[in-house]
Amino acid sequence: MNRTPLTAWLWTLLWSTWILAVQGAWAAGSARAAWTPNLGVILIVAVAPKLSPGTMRGLVLVLCAAHASLSLDPPVAVAAGYLGMASVYRGVASTFQLEGLAARAFAAGLISFLLAWWLHLVQVARLGSVGEEVLGFAGWKVAVATAIASTALAPIFARLPGIRRLGGRRR
Repeated sequence: MNRTPLTAWLWTLLWSTWILAVQGAWAAGSARAAWTPNLGVILIVAVAPKLSPGTMRGLVLVLCAAHASLSLDPPVAVAAGYLGMASVYRGVASTFQLEGLAARAFAAGLISFLLAWWLHLVQVARLGSVGEEVLGFAGWKVAVATAIASTALAPIFARLPGIRRLGGRRR
């Protein structure tokens, strides 16, 4: 069966939207919101080793579109955060050869912390109040939840139909 690259990108958009919708549903209006893992970061970490830099940027833009459609965060801030996060991950992964589940879980936790911090700073700047909100940031909870969740979910995300096709054809 021959699948076009467009089909792979459409599947990726579908999976990204569903993944981020599950994340939003988990966090919606509850005390557990601070402990909600960033599933978009887990998706990036799961498939990043198999993607070229250009395909990685495409995946990030698809994630940005899904995130922007489901959240109140400014789309430009989301794009800047995800693109920056993906660049940091690729740089760290190529420098330190992130192999194994534990190393990737640590990277996912660190990067989810940085992304949550960035989006928090954007929100604080939009509200015009800086001070306790910046100091009281509890992004470490997102980082821990993302690191733990990535150990179980990254292998599943890497095998999702359509997404695995982004890395090229395998026989």
